[in-house]
Amino acid sequence: MLPQSKEAMRQDAPQLLEMYKTNCSYHWDQWAPQFNPHLSLADFLVFHIPVTGDHMWLPGTLESLQPYQQNMRARGLDLDRFFGGLAMTTMVEQNQSLAGALDSYFANIHPWLPVIHEQTLRTRAFQLGAAPEAEVALIFLAMLLVLETRRQDSMGKESQLYSLCRYLFSFLQMSRSPSLEFVQAGLLLAVYELGSGQSQAASLTIGTCARVGYLLRLNVDDPHHTDPSWVRSEEQRRVWLGVYILDRLIHQVESTPSTPHAAEEPPVTYRLPIDDREWDRPPESPSRGFEEPSFSTPIHIPLCYFAREIQAVRILGHVQMLSRISNGDREMVGEQMDGVDGVLLQFMQRLFEQTPGSWEVLCGANATALMAALHLHKTRLALETQTHPQLQPNNPYPHSIPPSQSPATERSILALRSIISMVRDICAKFSALDRHKKLRCVPLPSLICTGETARVAMWLNQTIPGVRVDVEPFRLVIAYAARSWGLAADYLRYFG
Repeated sequence: MLPQSKEAMRQDAPQLLEMYKTNCSYHWDQWAPQFNPHLSLADFLVFHIPVTGDHMWLPGTLESLQPYQQNMRARGLDLDRFFGGLAMTTMVEQNQSLAGALDSYFANIHPWLPVIHEQTLRTRAFQLGAAPEAEVALIFLAMLLVLETRRQDSMGKESQLYSLCRYLFSFLQMSRSPSLEFVQAGLLLAVYELGSGQSQAASLTIGTCARVGYLLRLNVDDPHHTDPSWVRSEEQRRVWLGVYILDRLIHQVESTPSTPHAAEEPPVTYRLPIDDREWDRPPESPSRGFEEPSFSTPIHIPLCYFAREIQAVRILGHVQMLSRISNGDREMVGEQMDGVDGVLLQFMQRLFEQTPGSWEVLCGANATALMAALHLHKTRLALETQTHPQLQPNNPYPHSIPPSQSPATERSILALRSIISMVRDICAKFSALDRHKKLRCVPLPSLICTGETARVAMWLNQTIPGVRVDVEPFRLVIAYAARSWGLAADYLRYFG
């Protein structure tokens, strides 16, 4: 374009002045409500979160534009109102009530993963409308996600809610400082991902939780540190131990178990959870000076069930590490396996004495202990038959020469058959229950234990001459669990 003459510029000046005076309604310095509760969730996302090529754009990336940072903050989202509005809209769209969703979560998920103080969360959740908190809203959305069933007619909504939770989890990580509530929301997101068969996504999520936990120093337990609330201190330890538990469970299901654990082994001085009946008291309650066990507490000392679950997970983690080094010195690994086996036998004896006769005791600790024993002897059997690579522990369907009948091999086969019989009997008893007495949502550790046991049973059926295990009781329980967990469908495929 050629430069304009001075005369032409004078002629255009009045028009330019009028354009300059025009109010374009940008209002960079004013805040306006970003959420209309009458919109559907889908409409809200379309109009308020720009989407480009199926990828949601993160508004926080504008923070790098330093000259305009102040303007962007003025127009930025009020995160607490934004997250709170999404939580309320999602609840309405799913025909859920706040109290009903919380009741369902604390009845079905909390018993085997008690990492959220119930009274504190209920108080904060019921304030989402008047005084919303982004982190609490995300926890509530993750609860709704975990409680979703796998009905065929809800798959689309479920996928949308998962995408929303993943987006908000990433957005909050970028926009806010690390917090305990963020890790709690991540734990629930990882539970959903593991339960829906997305083990790699769950591994990434639990890795994020672990890194944020390290930043918050949740892995450090200082008994001399004085916290204003002993309930909060207990919750912090439980959240870190929840990361520890889920990390090992994800590792058990993951298709590439050679990856290292995301959460390190806690020191022996790290305190275990106190009894749930003590912790369930109001947060302002004074401490009663109760005995606090630690990782060094001997097995024979009575502990609450969640503490037993952590002890079981610790043994499972040791077995997982041994399975990764099974290609090393066979004699050394075998000796270490013997040591773990002895500890596991003592632990299981104490555990089953503490929790006699009910399916619900397979909720966490029992299921995890059985998984550890199963994985230990399957790894030992593979170690004894390393000349046959098809017998590696993660191959559910080996087709090879039967293993040599060495004493160690016979002992492992006998142990596997005994564990399989125990789990099969528990499954048969559960299937025989009246439907009103069955758990509505099978605990996730129970499903993983049942599924992994079924795989090993089929492994023995195809590998060891004369072994014929009835796998139908496993199939019935896994099919029942498919109402709540998509992972069950992955296990059902092994039945053909």
